[in-house]
Amino acid sequence: MKRFFLFMLSLLIITGCQKNNKQPMKTPFSTNINPPPLQTAGYFTIQPPSPTTESILTVALPNNINLKSIVWYIDNQESVVSNSLSKDFKKGDNITAVVHYLNRENKQVSTTTPQITIQDAPPVITSLTLEPLYPTVASTIHASVQTYDADGDPVSLTYQWYVNNKPVSDQTGDSFSCEAYKHGDLIYAVVTPFDGEKNGNSVTSSYISIQDTPPVIVSTPPTSITGSTFLYKVEAVDLDKDPLTYKLESAPEGMKIDNNGIISWNIKDVALPVTVTVKVVVDDGYGGKAYQTFTLKLEKQNG
Repeated sequence: MKRFFLFMLSLLIITGCQKNNKQPMKTPFSTNINPPPLQTAGYFTIQPPSPTTESILTVALPNNINLKSIVWYIDNQESVVSNSLSKDFKKGDNITAVVHYLNRENKQVSTTTPQITIQDAPPVITSLTLEPLYPTVASTIHASVQTYDADGDPVSLTYQWYVNNKPVSDQTGDSFSCEAYKHGDLIYAVVTPFDGEKNGNSVTSSYISIQDTPPVIVSTPPTSITGSTFLYKVEAVDLDKDPLTYKLESAPEGMKIDNNGIISWNIKDVALPVTVTVKVVVDDGYGGKAYQTFTLKLEKQNG
């Protein structure tokens, strides 16, 4: 019996030791799980990928990064420590950035971005006006253009003129002759800048309309009368080649003017001496008018 009792006691002691040596069971609430790895695909690149001197450069970073600093380099020379870079570079410069951050083990590491090159900035037209604002067929229209180029490149311009929305092929400079056109025609220009590498955006001017040119009287009335009939052909020119009409706005009784501008007056029955004033109006039908005023002094003839 004594031996049996000692055997059972030994068995209980061994069983208890084995239970104490078992590992604790992990649960979903354990706190020793490692943090997720840093996702770097698509990150640590300079944005925008094709910058110009007008761009503000940044580095694409993962959302959960513990950032310490970004050091920018221009042509392998350290430039500035900043989260962004702007205005310190020029066309053709090669840019990289070194990103310093803390990794999962809270140790500082560095990553260098791929190199990018500052691209040419296309030129810009800042102002385009046409002068004069009210041209006639005798006018030459001039295009006044102001440009800007961020790189300081010289800018050349090409001109495309349009009349009534149709392109004109024989006038390609900064001026446009209206001689071959007529009043009422609508004219505008499309101008495109070029800096030697790239074209900038084309700009279209405002429309301007060729105005009517009033006729001009080029004849001179006679100062004397021979015989019993006064005759005078009013001669006028119109640059628009509009058909002209003639009218006597002021004239003595019996004086007439025909469709060709010929003034006639039978003075056989006019009591002399007499002084009369004649005013002629030449009208082109589009608001353009020419005026001529003259005085006739008729003396009584002796004999």
